[in-house]
Amino acid sequence: QLQRQLDRLRTALAAIPIPVVTVHNGRARFSDELQGPARVLSDFNVRIERKPGDDAVTLQLDFHVPGAAARTNAIKARVDTRTGDADVDLQLEQLDLAAYAALLPASLTTGPASAVSDTAVHLAYRAGPGTMAIDGRLTVAQVFLDVRRISLKRLQDLTVTGTGKVHLD
Repeated sequence: QLQRQLDRLRTALAAIPIPVVTVHNGRARFSDELQGPARVLSDFNVRIERKPGDDAVTLQLDFHVPGAAARTNAIKARVDTRTGDADVDLQLEQLDLAAYAALLPASLTTGPASAVSDTAVHLAYRAGPGTMAIDGRLTVAQVFLDVRRISLKRLQDLTVTGTGKVHLD
């Protein structure tokens, strides 16, 4: 499934008809019927670029979290549309998880204080051999875990910090 989704992404990126798309101080309003009222993501910058004659598409996204002064979250990615190789750098100084609860596994639930912070991760995917390497650090705070193999009771208010390298083949 992952390979199918990556192929779809590569095809979509290869079809970008213009060399540069830039958004400065963007504002997006979105709603999710599971999360209640509409949410606003504001003060973000995006740049998607594909230089003429180059098979690579680059993405740069940075955004601030309301109420968290001077904290910047950033995603940088480079995808080779010919080979499917991708590199992604993720830096999250503070990101509340409540808005993304629907994307998380059912065993991991969030509360009002759930957040990712002090996170810097590099992901490198190589399509030819089908390998993925992940290197970095991650902190997830104030989450709840329901996994019967670990505990018969719901684990509450967990804060997990990890540093490491993972290579998937």
